[in-house]
This record gives sequence, C-alpha cells and structure tokens, in this order.
Amino acid sequence: MQLGNPETSDAEDWMGLVDYAWSHAVISDETHQTIKTSCDFNSTDPWHNEDCSQAVDEVLKQYNEIDIYSLYTSVCFASTASSNDQSMQTSTKRSSKMVREEKLLSIEHRCDVMLDK
Repeated sequence: MQLGNPETSDAEDWMGLVDYAWSHAVISDETHQTIKTSCDFNSTDPWHNEDCSQAVDEVLKQYNEIDIYSLYTSVCFASTASSNDQSMQTSTKRSSKMVREEKLLSIEHRCDVMLDK
C-alpha cells in the first residue's frame, strides 16, 4: 500500500512547482518562459545558470507571499490574533473611515475569526 504524495524526481518536482505557480497566475508568463528555456533541473547543478536562478527565486518569493495550499482564500495571520495588536492603533491624521476599514481587515484575517467561518 502506498500513501501520500510521493516525491518523483527533483526535476519533475521543480517543474510541477513552477507549472502550478504559472497556471494559477502566481508567476508571470515571462518568468515561466525563462524557467522553461534556461533551467535544466536534471543537471547536477541547475542553479549555475543565472537566469534560471533568478527566475526560480521569483517563484519562491511569490510563494512566500501566499498560502500555496489555499490560493483562493484569505491569508490567516497568526500575529494578528492578539488583542493588543499594534496595527490597531491609529494616527490622528487618518480618517475615521480608513481606520474602520483597517480594523475590519485586521479582524478578518485573525486566525480565531477565520476558524469560525
């Protein structure tokens, strides 16, 4: 019996990661094309090509910004779950409407609120 999502090969895993990012608009057509033309993930050192290395860095940078397992849902920020969140403090120069919108966004992304949805 086999369970899980096995690793196939580094080359296939990297291209799967890149193709998934591209097909879900996480990376641009240009970044995807650069990787397809300049990366040889089957080589012993795929990172020697500077274009490949920079393009893959862009993929990883974009993946850092999102939850790759739930692309179409809001991000849950654990750091905003605290009741004394500093981002809730407001400057007197901001309009009250802007302050209300910021508070709503901050509350909406709290883990305890998202779990109740």
